[in-house]
Amino acid sequence: MDMTIEKPKKIYKVNLVSTDTTSWTGSLYNANYTVNMRSIVRDVEDYGKAYKMTFSFKGFEDANILTTEIYAIHLDMGKAVPITQFTTTNRLYTGLLGQRAWEGRGIPYFSTVPDDNDPTYYSDIQNIDRIAVRVFAVNANTTYTPATSGTVPKNYFCQICFEEV
Repeated sequence: MDMTIEKPKKIYKVNLVSTDTTSWTGSLYNANYTVNMRSIVRDVEDYGKAYKMTFSFKGFEDANILTTEIYAIHLDMGKAVPITQFTTTNRLYTGLLGQRAWEGRGIPYFSTVPDDNDPTYYSDIQNIDRIAVRVFAVNANTTYTPATSGTVPKNYFCQICFEEV
């Protein structure tokens, strides 16, 4: 009987929080985040390994989210990824953003968990120092523009998970 214990796979998480406005440039839903992977991945040999990337995304209630629209997100890490599409928009979609609404309120918000989309595979995670977050209204073929309540932007939290394969 083989009693070999399989070594657990490493998982690294990157949290992108839009309320930390010093961590990104651009606009809220077309943002470029600066990331320091060295603070997350401490073993140099782990950068050259292959990873499965999944993400979750949660936003605040936003009256501009239309239930008749499809919303997609692209997480661009400056790496070649195996994503293609047959459209003329030249937009790559990492996944779709789900819409939810609090019971009794009816105002939608974005809410997506890793199982909502297929993972994206990377041959390595070397040289990732920025992550661009782009949210698109697919039918309208535009970058999503959130509503505002006075001067309060409709912020979000995006967690990207890299799991060793």
